[in-house]
Amino acid sequence: MMSKIVKIEFIIFFLLSQAIQAQTIVNITSADAKPILEKSHYDNFVIIDGRSSNMFSKGYIKDAINIDAFNEQAPKLLAQHIQKDSILVYCTNCNRTNKINELLKESGYKGTIINMTDGITGWKNNNYEISKPEETLALELQGKTNEKTTKLNPIVQVFGTAAYDIENNWYGYSFGRAHLGFQYQFNESWSANDN
Repeated sequence: MMSKIVKIEFIIFFLLSQAIQAQTIVNITSADAKPILEKSHYDNFVIIDGRSSNMFSKGYIKDAINIDAFNEQAPKLLAQHIQKDSILVYCTNCNRTNKINELLKESGYKGTIINMTDGITGWKNNNYEISKPEETLALELQGKTNEKTTKLNPIVQVFGTAAYDIENNWYGYSFGRAHLGFQYQFNESWSANDN
């Protein structure tokens, strides 16, 4: 009976010592993450998006920091945040999240890592707010205005003449012909006119 108690105490001691020395990893969904993010104070908390900068530019969670998990600079960039008590990490499907967890462990991070297991995909599927960099928004707006101008555009051409005779103080106007038609821009390099 005594040996069982000693074994249990050893296991508890071992687990506690590991918890003190190691990081804590918590797996949650985006539905669980949203209330946490709404109540978090960002003094001791940071959100890390582990996707590539190209993926990040298409939309991210507000206040997230983009650190590409597979970039050679990732360990150095993550080291800037190891003093935080909690780090929420997400990507698209956990490949990059797992890599960031490894890098944080190697850097000696002792806080809590919150993995958002359904990533940005789950966040979008729940219709939560997505932020985009200003450059991306500008390009999207530009694309929308280009879409409007690349549709069907009417063409009206009117041919006329105007004459003025100085000696006789006479002037006149006449319209010879008019063309009505349209222009359609199929893509950037191909358009058609019909008039």
